[in-house]
Amino acid sequence: MSGIYVASGAKILPPRHTSLGGAAPFSPLDLTPHTWLRGDMGATSTQWDDSSGNGHHVTQPGAVNLRPVPNSSNSSYNNQATMDFTNGLQWMQSAAFGASITQPYTVYWAGEISSGAGATDGITVTDRMLILRSGAVCYLHAGAYGCVSTTSPATKHIWCGIINGASSKWYVDKYATAEVTGDAGSHVLTGLTVGAFYDGTNCAVGSTAELIIYTGSHSQANRQSVTEYMGTRYGVTITA
Repeated sequence: MSGIYVASGAKILPPRHTSLGGAAPFSPLDLTPHTWLRGDMGATSTQWDDSSGNGHHVTQPGAVNLRPVPNSSNSSYNNQATMDFTNGLQWMQSAAFGASITQPYTVYWAGEISSGAGATDGITVTDRMLILRSGAVCYLHAGAYGCVSTTSPATKHIWCGIINGASSKWYVDKYATAEVTGDAGSHVLTGLTVGAFYDGTNCAVGSTAELIIYTGSHSQANRQSVTEYMGTRYGVTITA
């Protein structure tokens, strides 16, 4: 990873990048993420480092065939790095967070799921989940199925979900116009599973380039900053 590291107090911040590797005016760190996973930062087949500074790393659960495949240059993602889940068995999971994330919270995901069910999840049955593919649609799910996108998750998109009970919202390649508002449920988030349900079942086949979780409900201005950053990086057109 190239670039200049900038000290901010006791924290060393990763360099900022556009999709072409140059300086960018925005970093996800500007908005203080709770958890930040990006394919080119600390991603190996056994651990994916959390770049938020909060230590919410996810690790592979055991056997070699459960390890995702780091892809340093995915041509489908503007030649950026992704973590590829290829055989329907691969997943990664964090330890329990030091404190639960209570609603509202905001999640951003650059990725796709061609088959399987889980994209990201909690770590127990009572706190799942963030993003769920079921059939050919993608739910924003925190205990209820009332917030479902009509966009196919089988192709690359920039997803933004605000988990806030009956007022939860899905944005797909947009920052101002929600595709749907509905009830995602009331569960909190106490940990993170990437690529499967909390118990390692229903593994997804697909790729994740980046996943960011923020506490609170992001404003339109913040959604624009994050989705346009992701869109530029991974070659996705973002509109209002």
